[in-house]
Amino acid sequence: PKVLDSIESITSVFGGMFLTSMGTIISPAFVMSHIGTIMLLVICIGLFKMVLVSIVLNRCFDYGITPSLAVGSAMAQISEISLVVLAKSQRLGLVSRKVYLMLIPTTCILLSL
Repeated sequence: PKVLDSIESITSVFGGMFLTSMGTIISPAFVMSHIGTIMLLVICIGLFKMVLVSIVLNRCFDYGITPSLAVGSAMAQISEISLVVLAKSQRLGLVSRKVYLMLIPTTCILLSL
């Protein structure tokens, strides 16, 4: 119990730091002006990942369609590493600033699902 209490407080601190750092990157004006595109990206990326994981589980591991879809929907979120890859890509000039600013809130929304 004592260890869990300690870990919980550390988790809260790091969670707060993460949310604060995301708040410094995301431009609310940009998000509001591109909300349709961002929501379309969220839906497309989420559905793509859900379908891909479901197909792999169904075909390669012989799971039924219902468990495959359940696991696929649980795994449809994007991980934090995508933010690191996105930032590095933008710094190297592989991704434009506009695409970068659209994918940051898209990633944050998918992380919260």
